[in-house]
Amino acid sequence: MESIAYAHGSRIVRNRGQINGMGANLLGLSKGMIEDAIALPELLSSYLRRRLGDTLPHMNSRFEILEMVLAEKPPDEKQNGKIILIPGYAASPKHLDKLAYHLGDNVTTHPHFEKRKLTERVLNDAKVLAENITLDGIRVNICAHSRGGLVTLCAMQLLQDWQQDHLISNVFLLSPTSHGLRPEITSIVQQLGIGAIEDLCQRSDAVNYWQRLSSANRAKIHIVSQEGGDGFTSPDHSFVEGSTMFVTPHCGHQKSIRDPSTPFFKLTVDLIKHSVVIPN
Repeated sequence: MESIAYAHGSRIVRNRGQINGMGANLLGLSKGMIEDAIALPELLSSYLRRRLGDTLPHMNSRFEILEMVLAEKPPDEKQNGKIILIPGYAASPKHLDKLAYHLGDNVTTHPHFEKRKLTERVLNDAKVLAENITLDGIRVNICAHSRGGLVTLCAMQLLQDWQQDHLISNVFLLSPTSHGLRPEITSIVQQLGIGAIEDLCQRSDAVNYWQRLSSANRAKIHIVSQEGGDGFTSPDHSFVEGSTMFVTPHCGHQKSIRDPSTPFFKLTVDLIKHSVVIPN
């Protein structure tokens, strides 16, 4: 783990005291907002295409192809290194397409996170994810971005309550809203009165829900965050006690998962490939 962090100019955090000045700051917020403003038109366009229905040829996405390939493999080959991608708020798994490409053919996605509505709630999504994992009955790895991290933590809590948490091998949370959005953003979005957004605020029902996670389940969690935070979250609000967190140089909330040249992206790929046993 230390060598991976060092290779990408990052630091490892294993307890909250080690965050030490790497947490939320105004420079990280301003840089993050600029980077995300640049990405906003593409994200909005993508969301509208999904909601209105996209008839373009690329509708047969690489994820659908991956599902068919995985279905044809013997059970023991498709199970060990299966990686489920969970996107953030208003996003789809296609926003993680570049990350999926670099991780290889054992990546899959949950159909629930396509053509979603902005009003969907974190705990509802978590229940769908947990039920799907339980029904499949195979060990999986989860890689989640932003709001998807909070969904994943709540799903882990459900699986723990159902005594099915053995089905989760590793969890990788990328700039997650584990403890909600950073305070500057929370003070704004709370005024909107939208339940789906309030889920992402500090001390919401969703944030409180996963706090009973056992030390064994917390040890499965690897978090990647950015020094100073970004336009939505920060190391302070991403960190989960009992997990391992990597703090990388700043690159923005969206750019971090969409630009393979960033330290955040490179570290994420190396970390997952190092931790997940992918069949030959």
